[in-house]
Amino acid sequence: MRFCLLFIFISTQAVGQYAYEADFSIPVQNREGETMLLPWVGGLNSVQVNTLDVDHDGTEDLVLFERSNNKVLVFLVKNKQYQYAPDFEAYFPVDINNFLILHDYDGDGLKDIFTGNPLGIKLYRNVSQGDFPNWQPVLFGNSSVILTTGFSGKVNIQLQADDVPAIADVDSDGDLDILCMNFSGNGKIEYHKNTGTASAPDYVRITQNWGGITECSCGVFAFNNNSCNSAGRGQHAGGKFLMLLDVNADQKKDLIFSESTCDKLYLFINEGNNENPIFSTASIFPQGLLGNGVYPVAFYEDLTFDGIKDLAISSGVFSRSDDTTDFSQSLRVFKNNGTTSLPTFTSAEMFLQNEMIDVGENAVPTFFDYDGDGDDDLFVGKLGSLQNGLFSAGITLYKNTGTNSNPAFEYVSDDFNNLSSYNLYNLKPQFIDVNTDGSVDLVFTATNQSGQTSLYYIANTNNRGLTLANQLSETNLSVFFNENVHLTHINTDGRPDLLIGKANGAVEYWRNTGNGQPAWQLESNAFLGLTQSFLRQNPSIFIGDLNQDNQSDLVLGLQDGSISILSNYKAYNNFDNAQQDIVRNTISRQFESRNFGGPLWLSQLRIGSKFSLLLGNSVGGLQLLSPIKEGTNFSIFPNPLEKAQVLKIESTTGGMASLINATGQTISTWLVLKGNSEYLLPNMQAGVYLLRFSGNGIIITRRLVVY
Repeated sequence: MRFCLLFIFISTQAVGQYAYEADFSIPVQNREGETMLLPWVGGLNSVQVNTLDVDHDGTEDLVLFERSNNKVLVFLVKNKQYQYAPDFEAYFPVDINNFLILHDYDGDGLKDIFTGNPLGIKLYRNVSQGDFPNWQPVLFGNSSVILTTGFSGKVNIQLQADDVPAIADVDSDGDLDILCMNFSGNGKIEYHKNTGTASAPDYVRITQNWGGITECSCGVFAFNNNSCNSAGRGQHAGGKFLMLLDVNADQKKDLIFSESTCDKLYLFINEGNNENPIFSTASIFPQGLLGNGVYPVAFYEDLTFDGIKDLAISSGVFSRSDDTTDFSQSLRVFKNNGTTSLPTFTSAEMFLQNEMIDVGENAVPTFFDYDGDGDDDLFVGKLGSLQNGLFSAGITLYKNTGTNSNPAFEYVSDDFNNLSSYNLYNLKPQFIDVNTDGSVDLVFTATNQSGQTSLYYIANTNNRGLTLANQLSETNLSVFFNENVHLTHINTDGRPDLLIGKANGAVEYWRNTGNGQPAWQLESNAFLGLTQSFLRQNPSIFIGDLNQDNQSDLVLGLQDGSISILSNYKAYNNFDNAQQDIVRNTISRQFESRNFGGPLWLSQLRIGSKFSLLLGNSVGGLQLLSPIKEGTNFSIFPNPLEKAQVLKIESTTGGMASLINATGQTISTWLVLKGNSEYLLPNMQAGVYLLRFSGNGIIITRRLVVY
């Protein structure tokens, strides 16, 4: 942004402003005692795998698309290791949806984006020139989605929401064609041939029965243009995944297929040719594939740095549709011990997730010094998994083996205190003295096997550390499955009250009227004016003194993966002054609101004299945000500055800047915004000046040389 100076003084109210950056510095050891490489990335559930030279250093990096929360994840490749680089994610289109396929459609050497859209398939051209990606939407006439010539002229290529099409050179003529399932749901495949050029594609629907295949039901297919027999009928009950891969190096493209109700990938060997394929059999692919829930999807990329493409298999679902999928191990790679053109796949290994904290789904973090050694240990609630025939959950514990100034975490258990024995799931824990006996208790909402979600607690019998009683106490508070409860002290009576993030987006305040045993009474159904809103379903709530000003701040975790912070919330009647652009992007040098993989749950961790925010997300992982270090919170450049040159100011907080000459006279004052801004200074003589900044309770002076 560029601004001219305002030669008036603008007064601003001193409010807490938040400036965070992603923090990957805190070490974590896994259950084998090994230090994880990517503990704070945020987990994975249903990812699609692509490669792209994101930073233009000549090396293909890794770009994942998490289908369950529409989030792009970027991993740079450095020294044959993956480094999570969330700042690049802001440089991908915001409307990537359903699928992300990266292929070079125009032959310029840069991979372009094919993605889903409610009207079909959207195409973005890669027009990157600098050190980060840049994309330009491709129009087809006046249409924002790809058009094809059908029975009645140009029409959009319609897909079911959970379909993943094959984007490939089907006929080996040098341009990209499209295979997708017939939208009517008859179990057949459509072929859209590119009859234009690589740079100006023009699609024509050649057939609605490509290869003569019909999917009849899960694992049952009809071949050679035959119809389904009585064993099944043509169907499109759920999503379909298509991929072309020549698995036997015969220069004919074979088909890999899966669907959302099956737990297998199927391979169809092409017995015809690329223009007129013939398929007569289907076999499970690859050999040795062990099912992990329904709808497996596959991607062919070099993931082991040997120049040979490997096979990555993940889940294709939007959300859990069965009770067997283990989302903490949902991405696996079959290493290719052959060649890219003639692959030979070995047994699968976990990929990336084994280097992350990933509890599967709905990671709900909280801290408590359970062993009484003076530092905070990490507890993570989760949705659950199938155990002994029942879907249930425990709490994962990571012990802090470091200090408050230099924390380090070590895996202890997936089932702290054997909580899974209660046969509850959807656990969202918190530590607070709920029965007002002077000891901090374990409190959590959870869902029983009958589907009722209630608030429970287990009393702590230890004044230092954590010793849980044998009795599980159920309160009379019930909420809907996805609603969120936060216990905190709203008034000054010493009893913990409740804030509930409701399914309709409202936040309710329930006052604790109990005496020893908790009891709550509804005080407000729109706390801080947070009434129902479709854009704010099931908000999570956290209250803490984030900026050490002895005032309580309120954080909302939202459905879209973003967070909002209201500083000193008790000073306000509504949530209108909440801040969202709190994370610094080191590339743009601006502050942004970021998708952390929502929905979110939050806690805070003391690191030295500062508090960091810990975010748990819906895909079972954790991300850490730490305050930007002091000394980087206000900078000016270039310095020295030519009189006609633009002055750039980078600040981690908003405030006022004053330009002061050598005699101490203030010659101008103006408003500075948080982030990176540009200012054109007034005409003035060459010399040495002072630029004094005041904001968020701090005063910083910088020496500026003008020539």
